[in-house]
Amino acid sequence: MEGWKAEDVLVEVMLMEGFPLDSTTEPLPAFTRNHVQVVRSDLVAHRLFVCLDAAVNEETIGAGDGRGRCLHLPRRRADG
Repeated sequence: MEGWKAEDVLVEVMLMEGFPLDSTTEPLPAFTRNHVQVVRSDLVAHRLFVCLDAAVNEETIGAGDGRGRCLHLPRRRADG
């Protein structure tokens, strides 16, 4: 989709997963191969890890602690 912004996609994912608009987002520098953000809210019992990169590296998948929810949304190609 032309003209999409990562921030807009992140908000859409947060809402789909039950997170309110006032949830906090924080980049996680421990994930060195991908840009991963964690979403938190006092109103939701779990955390949401979001990566909007075109692909998720194996090291990123193995780096999770297994307690949060992971979601990968690949970017759509302009011709597809």
